[in-house]
Amino acid sequence: DERHQLYRLNAEGQVVARSEVAPTDMIMSLAVSPDGRTVASGARDNLVRVHDAETLALLAELPGHTSWVSD
Repeated sequence: DERHQLYRLNAEGQVVARSEVAPTDMIMSLAVSPDGRTVASGARDNLVRVHDAETLALLAELPGHTSWVSD
């Protein structure tokens, strides 16, 4: 299975939210928005996925990249 998991931890290191993401290839980059509300991941499947940082719910998949998303 090629699924990856995102975890949100509290200050004690306990998992408070978990989300499975299913890129068709390896995640190459991860970024948190300046306000801390969203997390974006880029993968070798040429997609950017945007997640809510609190719940880790998938907010959007952004296609259109012609190569790996690594920056």
